[in-house]
This record gives sequence, C-alpha cells and structure tokens, in this order.
Amino acid sequence: MSSQLANAEPRFSAFDLSGSVAVVTGAGRGLGTEAAQALARAGALVAVTGRAPAALERTCSLITNQGGRALMKIIDVNDEQSIEKAMAEILVDSGRLDILVNNAGVEYQERALAIGVTDWDRVINTNLRGTFLCTQKFALATDTTEPRCVINLSSMTASAAVKGQAVYCASKAGVEGLTRALALEFAPLNIRVNALAPGYFLTEMSQAVTKDPKLAERILRKIPLRRFGASPEIAGPIVFLASSASSYMTGATLHFDGGYTAE
Repeated sequence: MSSQLANAEPRFSAFDLSGSVAVVTGAGRGLGTEAAQALARAGALVAVTGRAPAALERTCSLITNQGGRALMKIIDVNDEQSIEKAMAEILVDSGRLDILVNNAGVEYQERALAIGVTDWDRVINTNLRGTFLCTQKFALATDTTEPRCVINLSSMTASAAVKGQAVYCASKAGVEGLTRALALEFAPLNIRVNALAPGYFLTEMSQAVTKDPKLAERILRKIPLRRFGASPEIAGPIVFLASSASSYMTGATLHFDGGYTAE
C-alpha cells in the first residue's frame, strides 16, 4: 500500500456533519422529517421547525431515539418576525448555524381558470416568499465566514409541468430561480445555495395520487425507474448537499425523480 493511500482520510468522511447545526423547516412530516433524521444521523444537531408542536415533538423523538440530537422551534414561514426570532434563538441555544433546509411548502391542485387570488397568494407566499425569508434571516443571523449552506426544496414540476398545478409549478420554478440568484450573492459570504427537486414520493402529500390506481399507473409510465420514491431515500441527496462532499457546488438544482424529467 502506498503512503498516499495509507494516509488517506477515512472513507465517506466528507459526509460527516459532526459539530454542525442544521435548521429544517416543515420538519413535522414527510420529507422534512426524513431530512431532519438524515442530518442528525450524519452528526448534526438539528433544529426541527414548523407550526405544529405535536408533529415536531414526534420528529425530535425519532431523532433522539436513534441517538441523535434535536431541538424544536416554532416557525411560520409566512411570518417574518417568527423566522427572525427562531433563528436568533437557535443561534443562542446551539452557538452556530451551518445548514438550512427550506422544506416547508404547500401543494395545491386546481385548474388555472379556477384559481383564486387567495389561493395563489397562499402557495406563492409559503413556497417562494417563505423560502426567501428563511434564507435571508439565516444569512443575517450570524456574521461568520465559515462555510454554510442552504438547501431549497424544489420539485420536478419546476421543469415538467403538471396539469392543474399551475400555481405550484410557478412557485417551484421561482424557488429554482431564487436559488441561482442567491448563490451568486451569497458566494462572497461563503454560503452555498442549492436546490433539490424530488419527483413523486410516497408521502402524505402524494396520497391522492397513490390511492387512485389509474392515476398512479399513468404517472409510473412516465418514470423510467417505474416506481415512486420512498421517503427515506431523500437522505442521500440531503446529506450530500449539506456536507463538504458538495463543497464546489452552488446555484445548482439536483433532480431526484427516478428519471421523470430526463425524457
């Protein structure tokens, strides 16, 4: 064995998040819960945030039962003061802020001609405005020059439109545009900003799809891997984007959709 190989770092050490602090919005269910658990398993102290205390407590219990560390904060991504207050408290409680996962979001199914302004504003404000506000407050919470990163949850619908989801598609396309713009502005601050665009996953939000066999089959025919994603599979790309394994990556969108957008 060469001396170079003998002195190499342990395998997968680039994915180690020990000593870091991660904030996950919308961590009370679905992919948010899985993302929070994945970051904790990689060694991070995870601040699970959202609007439903009981759901957040459940996520915290899942993390601590696996030997991880977690704390809980209430954040309404539509409330700027709520976000700012929570970021400040997490910084006080943990001493640092390293990773932000903007997962909080809402879906909405309606024909474009029937969408009302109230529903349009609700989706755009939660999915796009909320992502911006959380990222802004995260960046402003500390003046450290140490590497930090933001992961914005987009969707395959930002690239592959779905009938009846005009406002949702628009919100996620906006998230990807915002990701690129913030990556440029935040690079001098040593903050990387990337987006993760999942496809159809088996979560609470996708139950309407999976409960309709005919609809499910139509969707599966469009997925080259011919299956829906399992929620725990989100762990891989989340830890990759949060860790030094992706240290030269910013302003990018990582598609994680079974090949749906490849066609």
